[in-house]
Amino acid sequence: MYATIGEHHILFIMDSQEIRSSIADTFHAKETGKLKSYLHVDMQIKIEGNYGKPFSGYEVCTNAEDGQIQFKRTDYSIIVNPTYETAEVKVYDDFALKHAILQLYSSFIIYRRWGLLLNSSCVAERNNAFIFAGLSSFGKTALSKISRPRLVLSDEATLICVRSGGDITVFDSPFRREERSEHLVRHCKLHSIHILQSSFKTESIHLKESDALLHIANHLTCWPHNKAESGKALSMCRQLVQHIPVSIRYYENNESLWESIV
Repeated sequence: MYATIGEHHILFIMDSQEIRSSIADTFHAKETGKLKSYLHVDMQIKIEGNYGKPFSGYEVCTNAEDGQIQFKRTDYSIIVNPTYETAEVKVYDDFALKHAILQLYSSFIIYRRWGLLLNSSCVAERNNAFIFAGLSSFGKTALSKISRPRLVLSDEATLICVRSGGDITVFDSPFRREERSEHLVRHCKLHSIHILQSSFKTESIHLKESDALLHIANHLTCWPHNKAESGKALSMCRQLVQHIPVSIRYYENNESLWESIV
């Protein structure tokens, strides 16, 4: 099966119909058919089920040796080559599958210096993207609901492309909690980032770059496995806060949030 995430073309190979259905639903993946030999592929992922034990915690063990990088949790295992062109993923269940692909793709885009996955929600308004971080999973879902009918680009992990020169773009993210990707808009220019704090009043405090950098780094969905990759991630975080305003925003859980922003 073949899917596009951000600007990347991913080929999924699996023999389980259950996994195939999950990949098709989550990533809008299509059967390759006779086109397989003609398709450009950025990464090929082979997926197997019946691995490991049920989820017991979010901690991921990483190891790099023998020309391979491994990410391992009780419910999944990822082995990928150093250039992130081919990967083998083994999972316990659908929950593990989605987390494994999130870990793998996050590491892949950092390796390529393409961008970041940020633990946040993102909503599009007038062709601009607004990121909201600092929320619990319940808070992200609530924010998505009060933002309707605006287009929700993410409700769990926001996909940000960080290019040189300050060109920062948010792509429609398939890594969702509840709000399934509608694929109505592929990407929007990032306008601002808001670290939300629940309050009885609406107020915004702009953060200086050093403080904003700490907040952004703390909201990465997956932290890289070594110093070189961590350096790439930190460089992109720094570039992000140099070009995009970041603020602490105190808000009430209603439409007044949007009235104070746009």
